[in-house]
Amino acid sequence: MNTGMSEELSITEGNHALQNFTDRDEFIRRFAEYLNDEQTREKILFFQGEGGKGKSLLLKFLQKTCCKRFFSEKWENLKNMQPKEFAEKMKNDSETGIRQNDYTAIPASLLDFGQQPRGEAQPQDPFYGLLMLRWNIGAPK
Repeated sequence: MNTGMSEELSITEGNHALQNFTDRDEFIRRFAEYLNDEQTREKILFFQGEGGKGKSLLLKFLQKTCCKRFFSEKWENLKNMQPKEFAEKMKNDSETGIRQNDYTAIPASLLDFGQQPRGEAQPQDPFYGLLMLRWNIGAPK
């Protein structure tokens, strides 16, 4: 059926939306500080809230761009930036001077508790939820 409407991709769907991610500068900075503080925390971060507010997109963005443990000299330079400048640096790392040898990648897994169970993919189940985390962290990138 032809409705006459353009069939272009939505800027808010899928990974395409990550390119247009805005207005989360303070969260991006806080997340990076959490990972790069001198005294690292051995905790699981848990984000919850009302549906449709951008949590999943924020988490995908953080996983893709911010799961980095910076070496101390680089972190000292980054942590003194304003949140907006810091977030821009993280978003455009290859263009703004963050190189792969400035950090160690941190393994991360995104587990969507709203996902419908399928086979062993059951995020709300205590056993299979942890198993899914293990699969995601151990999967080659």
